[in-house]
Amino acid sequence: MANKLESLKANLKILESPDFQAPKDLTKQTADWARNTKQLHAKIAEYSDRLTSLSTGADAQMDIVRIVEEEQEITRLRREVERLEVSLQGFEGLPMDREKARKEVQRVERVLEALKSERDALFEGLVDR
Repeated sequence: MANKLESLKANLKILESPDFQAPKDLTKQTADWARNTKQLHAKIAEYSDRLTSLSTGADAQMDIVRIVEEEQEITRLRREVERLEVSLQGFEGLPMDREKARKEVQRVERVLEALKSERDALFEGLVDR
């Protein structure tokens, strides 16, 4: 029982470490990512329009090298947008206020600890049988 308590305390200490805390500039960072995502979506639309106009013959003078470069840029931008969207999903549902977000994370950590304790107790019950 003492080992479990020590293990739980060690786990709690790890969860309370700076690695599991929200960044101090979380609100600004989230706003920056959202703004960058919107800008990248606009660029994608712009480049797609350019490619469409090329296929209709509007700008027949554009060379293949430039088309390939723009296609690579579009691909890079799409990957960047996807990466930013995945990053933003981690903060989905959290309040915009940093303190409220921190309290929500702490609340969920307490729920996690309770579930871990319940799991450990169930496992002990199985082992004791």
